[in-house]
Amino acid sequence: MSSQERTEDPTPRRHEEARSRGQVVQSHDVASATLLLAGFLVLQGASGSAFTQLGTLMRSSFQQMTLKELTPQTVYERSVALELTTLQILAPLFAALLILGTAVSVVQTRFLLTSQPLHPDLSRINPLNGFRRLFSSRSLVELGKALMKATIIGFVVYRAFVDELPRMLALSQTDLRVAMTMLGGSAVGIALKAGVALFVLGAIDYLYQRRQHFSAIRMTKDELREEMKHSEGRPEVRARIRQLQRQLAQGRSLPNVRKADAVVVNPTHYAVAIQYKPTEMQAPKVVAKGKGLIAQQIRRIAAEAGVTIVPNPPLAQTLYRTVEVGQEIPTSLYQAVAELLAFIYSLRRGRIGR
Repeated sequence: MSSQERTEDPTPRRHEEARSRGQVVQSHDVASATLLLAGFLVLQGASGSAFTQLGTLMRSSFQQMTLKELTPQTVYERSVALELTTLQILAPLFAALLILGTAVSVVQTRFLLTSQPLHPDLSRINPLNGFRRLFSSRSLVELGKALMKATIIGFVVYRAFVDELPRMLALSQTDLRVAMTMLGGSAVGIALKAGVALFVLGAIDYLYQRRQHFSAIRMTKDELREEMKHSEGRPEVRARIRQLQRQLAQGRSLPNVRKADAVVVNPTHYAVAIQYKPTEMQAPKVVAKGKGLIAQQIRRIAAEAGVTIVPNPPLAQTLYRTVEVGQEIPTSLYQAVAELLAFIYSLRRGRIGR
């Protein structure tokens, strides 16, 4: 297998780079279907009152025009009144659709705002590149998808129309107002079925786009190695790795607490276990240390093992920050540690004497 084949899953950094370029999973069919369904559902629910208001306004306008002298001014006034009322009726619908459309886009792109796709790119206006894109496999796939969607939605609309046809033919025997209401209901019903079909196709398209996006940003083994080198070279990553290594080393050193001569603590935050064997060591050695939860564990183990716990915040903090586990204490701390050990030995002799 070639090292240039994209066989590796994209890293979080790869995802972020693609996102910064505006490459996100998005299906326009989902947005279109959602708006179509929402619009017709609102129309279906509010059509009665909305059309009643429009009908009342139109009748009133025509009645007033017959009572008044028909002049350009009166026609203009009634037209403006009709337009304003129509706008008041439809404004909530348009506002709701605008908010819904924005919400659908936000859900798909997760608040992505980037100008990267708008940057000038001479390759986009190159006729040769445009010709290649026109006959690329991606263009053929998109053409096939469009034909398939048109066929499926056309079939759904046709079946819905056939189902409604007997009802429509019977409208010739009913009152005109009732016939118009029923015809409007049939039209909305057909549109809703088409919207549901489009939404299902949009969901399938979204899954397809997601798979294509994931495949497009997959990485070669060389790219993955380069990114790992780059990531491990970042200061914050190196600091985090060192922190984890220290925590792991501190956790492994907990059994040594039972062999310590003393545990120096900064009442709750720091704990450092010290051991000194004059015949084997040139200076006292730190056998375990920790802060937070590890410090609490060191204190607990020391209490269980009968190791003396000595509160000395300055010494505990200095030892924790300057001496690693397994290292001897520096000469600058000899006196402080010697006084500490002398105090502990005197306590032990006192216990033995009693």
